[in-house]
Amino acid sequence: MLDKTYLSRLEKNYPGYLQSLIDEKEFTPIELRSGLKKPETWEMLEQSVQCFLRHEKKDGGYGWTVCWEDWNSKKFGKQRWPVNIVVTSESDFLALVRKEKETIAFKEQLLALVAWNPEIRSWLSARPAKVLELGADWKGICAVIDYLHKNELHVHYLRSLPVPVHTKFIERHQATILPLVTHLHPGICKQASNNLEVALGLRQKSFLFPVRWLDKSLQQQLLPDMEIIGLSQESLQRMHWPVSEIWIVENETTLYMLPPRPGAIAVCSKGFALTGLADIPMLHRASLYYWGDMDEAGYNMLSMFRAQYPHTRSILMDEQCFDLHEQEVERLTEKYKKTPPTHLTPAEVGAYNRLMPVQGRIEQEKLRLSYILDIISSV
Repeated sequence: MLDKTYLSRLEKNYPGYLQSLIDEKEFTPIELRSGLKKPETWEMLEQSVQCFLRHEKKDGGYGWTVCWEDWNSKKFGKQRWPVNIVVTSESDFLALVRKEKETIAFKEQLLALVAWNPEIRSWLSARPAKVLELGADWKGICAVIDYLHKNELHVHYLRSLPVPVHTKFIERHQATILPLVTHLHPGICKQASNNLEVALGLRQKSFLFPVRWLDKSLQQQLLPDMEIIGLSQESLQRMHWPVSEIWIVENETTLYMLPPRPGAIAVCSKGFALTGLADIPMLHRASLYYWGDMDEAGYNMLSMFRAQYPHTRSILMDEQCFDLHEQEVERLTEKYKKTPPTHLTPAEVGAYNRLMPVQGRIEQEKLRLSYILDIISSV
């Protein structure tokens, strides 16, 4: 038990040791024990002394160096007890924590990375575990960063970069590639962003909003045999369809649940992609209905949308709907972060305030279909 106590204490120095290798600093002796309270029982005395002796450095071996002192105890008689225990060398340290092989691999990988780009030292110093954590993936990461540095990027999509790795590799390692390329080649970053495509000015695919016609006769006039289509924000801005109603729903399930409506279309906003529906002329002209989950995110999105389009009416997000479906409330793991958003009606605030104390959510799919149809038909 004592072995584990002292050795685990020693292991806590290992990340700092790896950082010292990156920073090219000499090994600093580690004082493992000083001034520890002397044992009170024979059992503890024997266990402690055996532990210190078991790992003590001997001729030709590795271990810690123990400085003993004589101890005349009324209870135990004449004994020896450590004044301090010091790990004096790198070899002793690695032997005690059993990291010899791992450190050899670390040093080899570090040398390869520094040979690739010496400026990587300062980046790795703050995150030494990355050296071995990324292992064989470093070859691909370095190749990607070299390509990003040496080539024009605005003509490429992320998935079309001609690099010697699968482009899913780039997506998987974006959290390493972006901060590292920013550190090594800050001049290629077009703007501050956590998104690699945005930061480097890569071409981006337009987000496509699923759009469903609720008026089939209108659909046949304008887009025969195309009940559901995907449109980008730019395409929606150019559309001037003669619709009188537009229904915004948060997910695709409810997109298909909506019944036929004269002069109406429905758009699936897919959560916070809702921000891409700004400045759409049709949305300003038509009657506008929003239907999202009854939870903090849903009400935040409703508030954001209504800030853009003040005439927005919510559907199935009021206190009456909460009362009829209270048994469907699901408790979320995270607490609501704030009071009701600004752009809510009293009925919406009432539902929000009922959900907030229980960290609740009622998903759209949990509402009774008969109630959904009754409410929509009454609009």
